[in-house]
Amino acid sequence: SSGINAEYGLEMLYDGLLDPTLYLSAPEAQVAEWKGHLSALYDHLVSTSDAKLRKRILLPKLLVGQFDEEQIWQQIELMNGLLVDDIGAEIERRLEMVKLEPPPGETDG
Repeated sequence: SSGINAEYGLEMLYDGLLDPTLYLSAPEAQVAEWKGHLSALYDHLVSTSDAKLRKRILLPKLLVGQFDEEQIWQQIELMNGLLVDDIGAEIERRLEMVKLEPPPGETDG
């Protein structure tokens, strides 16, 4: 299942953050493994997004093949921009709903 792979990928990314030597230069096998985890997380985000958001996603799959870290990061930033916009719109929508509701205890008569 996509959720299990994404959860495992998130754990692996977190574990990697705890080892600062990884930032100096990672072995090719480790780079390939990280790309796989990032890809799984990205795929999970796309697959769990609502249909309206999925239509706006420019890259349905994270392209990692021969891409370097900066190119992969740019793809993730594209997705992040959509998610932030979507979350912001949802917050605004919910705030408007709260404004339209009468305070508790008030009646119409």
